[in-house]
Amino acid sequence: MKLAALRTGAALVVAPAAAVGAVAVVSGAAIVVAGAAVVTAVPAIVCTPLAIAYEPVRRLRRQKKNVFAKGICKGGSAVAIGAFIGAMVLFHTDSD
Repeated sequence: MKLAALRTGAALVVAPAAAVGAVAVVSGAAIVVAGAAVVTAVPAIVCTPLAIAYEPVRRLRRQKKNVFAKGICKGGSAVAIGAFIGAMVLFHTDSD
């Protein structure tokens, strides 16, 4: 009888703890994805009107690159670099 009570108590404690852990992981992932979306979107939102406005000037000056158009991609590259560094830190193993 004591063993059954112990197993029941353990099951009643472990299941909610696992559910709380799963919710924490999912919410953490959602926060990371939302942060990556903001970091990607802000330079695009800021630089797009500037790139469109500067395009006729660039053509009149016969320049090859629109510097504001390059700025549109900077958020995505920052997210990619951050993901790469995060993966390196997370999966780093010492060879010692």
